[in-house]
Amino acid sequence: MKNHDKPSIFSDEFECENQIEEIELASNAEDDVSRDLASYPDAIQKEVMRRYYFIEWMRKELAGGWTQKNLDPLLDRAANELQLKAPKWRTLADWWKIYSQSGFKLISLVPKKTAGNRSLKVRNEMVFFDKALKRYLVPERPSIAAVYRYYSDVIRIENQNIVGNKIEALSYKGFYNRIKKLSAYDVKVARYGKYSADMEFNSIDAHYPIK
Repeated sequence: MKNHDKPSIFSDEFECENQIEEIELASNAEDDVSRDLASYPDAIQKEVMRRYYFIEWMRKELAGGWTQKNLDPLLDRAANELQLKAPKWRTLADWWKIYSQSGFKLISLVPKKTAGNRSLKVRNEMVFFDKALKRYLVPERPSIAAVYRYYSDVIRIENQNIVGNKIEALSYKGFYNRIKKLSAYDVKVARYGKYSADMEFNSIDAHYPIK
């Protein structure tokens, strides 16, 4: 991920100057141990990295405590060098507090609640299935169980930001059955390559008499 990637859905997070953003761990501690940051949606990853870049930049430049007096004069320069939208000084101080208290774990910077315009939020379960499908149809050939975990995780994260009408994830059986209904040839091509798929399916076709 490049430093100049600018998050969009979080862009008006800091409109109110005196707003103190609520930042909490996005999941239980036991989940944090097993979950990689890569399992989160791209927008969440970008926001986490934005927070991380500002914290690390400030750690190198800051002389003294994480106070308004020390932070405010540096924020514009940090934003210019990082090419990212700067937070308010108090928000940055809150990020630092949670990050340092977590033992400097990136996962601690995942926002549980996001302020601002959520109009881009997609509540259709099929959108999340499509995301999971993209992770399944790759040469690395992850198991259906691993992809299902990603699918259920991203829906759980999205539901944290929804009041009422939560997105209902498929059961593992329903997810498995949907995967199995995909074109066997297309799945083979995506996961094993066209040559392997052609060899297998041409071999199968050869067992049927020519009409």
